[in-house]
Amino acid sequence: DNHVHNIKKDREGNIWIIGDLSISKFSLKDKTFMHLLPNPAKSGAINSYFLFDIYDDKESIWITTYGGGLNRLQKGTGRVTYLTDKDGLTANTTYNILPENDSIIWVSSNRGLSRVNISSLEVEPFGYADGLQSNSFEVKSLVVLTDLPV
Repeated sequence: DNHVHNIKKDREGNIWIIGDLSISKFSLKDKTFMHLLPNPAKSGAINSYFLFDIYDDKESIWITTYGGGLNRLQKGTGRVTYLTDKDGLTANTTYNILPENDSIIWVSSNRGLSRVNISSLEVEPFGYADGLQSNSFEVKSLVVLTDLPV
C-alpha cells in the first residue's frame, strides 16, 4: 500500500512498516519481507485494515488499529488476539503506544488514554474526568511526549 503510518524497529532489529491494508516486516539480516494482510472478518487475523503503531514486548508485537482495538501478534505462533472497549480500552480506534516499563504500555485514542498491563491484560482508562486536558489523543499525539528530553 502507498499509505504508510509508521516505521518502527523491533527488538531483533527488523523494520516494521505499518499502513493501510498491510503490515510488513523487513529482515535486515536476510534482506527479506514478510507481509501480514489484515482481515477483520477472520478470527485470529489482524482486526482492522488501518494500522498505526507497534510495540515489541519481546514475546508479542502490539498493533494499534482503526476500529479494531489493540491487537497482539504473538511472535512464536503468529496468533492474533485483541483488546477492545469491551476489555476497558477507551475506544476501538487506537493510535499510538508509549511504553511505561516492561509490562505497562499507554495507548492513545480520540476518547482518552488506556493504561494496559501487557502481562495481565488489565486495562485502566483515563480521560478528561481524570484530569487530562481533553479526551482527544489523535494520530501523532504521543510522538511529542517521546521526543521530550528526560
